[in-house]
Amino acid sequence: MPPADGFAILESLRADAGDTFLPVVILTADTNEETKRRVREAGATDFLLKPFDHVEVALRIRNLLKGRRAAPASRQPARRSRRCRSRSHR
Repeated sequence: MPPADGFAILESLRADAGDTFLPVVILTADTNEETKRRVREAGATDFLLKPFDHVEVALRIRNLLKGRRAAPASRQPARRSRRCRSRSHR
């Protein structure tokens, strides 16, 4: 069996993750437009072309994680209101 390429690994990660927050940043030297399209279609969160700036990579990862921290807070009111309703019916 041939080794999996990056696209197969990305598709497998996305299939296994379901709704789980799993950012994937692709680092590639391939500047082909077809590759960029396939990466986006496969579910990559972001991608950078090599050679890449380490500071930019760190900033993009930080921003992805910051976005994750903000997401649960936006869902909090809906969860809280369900709990409040269930307590009021006791």
